[in-house]
Amino acid sequence: MGTIKTTGDIFSQMMKRIFIEVGDCPQCGGKLLVPKAKQTVPPTCPTCAYSDRNLRRNVTEETWSVEAQKNKATGAFIDNSILPSLKMMGATFNNLNLYSNDIKEVARIAKDIANRISKPQHSPVHSLFSGSSGRGKTRIAISIINEVWRLTGYKRSVVFIDYPLLVSTQRLGINDNEARKKVDKAIRKAKQADLLIVDDIGTESQMNSGWNKEVFNEIMRFREDKDVIVTTNVPPKELVNLYSEQTVSRLRKHARGNYILFKDSIKDYRSVAV
Repeated sequence: MGTIKTTGDIFSQMMKRIFIEVGDCPQCGGKLLVPKAKQTVPPTCPTCAYSDRNLRRNVTEETWSVEAQKNKATGAFIDNSILPSLKMMGATFNNLNLYSNDIKEVARIAKDIANRISKPQHSPVHSLFSGSSGRGKTRIAISIINEVWRLTGYKRSVVFIDYPLLVSTQRLGINDNEARKKVDKAIRKAKQADLLIVDDIGTESQMNSGWNKEVFNEIMRFREDKDVIVTTNVPPKELVNLYSEQTVSRLRKHARGNYILFKDSIKDYRSVAV
């Protein structure tokens, strides 16, 4: 019995790699499939062999296009970002635990930010998320990324920089060529992306007193009129002591209505079931 189940699982995984489900079969109730690699083939039911040629245009122009764009956007995101873990990318507004009025208000503002960023023509958004560790700043930032992708059909390039990890990787790069290349690429892409998330600035200041300040200043110079979300445990008034007045001024430039304070009344997300 175990062998049959394992074989079935393998077959199911293989089918998902090769085909896209595009609807239900009107003849037997099974799934209509189209090969990922051959978009001109009409959707076909593998159970009863029913084929719907009328769906071919819809599958080719919509379903396949979104699937391809998703693979392109998420692949570039992973290659260009400095991420502590891919598990965090599962956060969305749909699976947030809105257990209090404070977190509901945070989610409301964040969703409005995502909606504005998703519009083809919009004023640049500079958003600062401020609050103690564990209040959900990173989770909300990831939810914005996923919402922007959903609303735009994955037609936005996004880069995520865990800033303390960037700094520690840079230090590793002194003797590691691959680490140095990774850091250089992330910084370059951070300047170019449609949307940039810089996570946890300020806490890296104990690692390096010069390089991290210079790089963040440089990134903000390039992001002056581009969308950027910055999260920090540092009170906003203290940021100017860690970075230059000019850098903080650039961050404030498009910040009106985009600041989110994660109050201490919000529970530590790591202790709240999601």
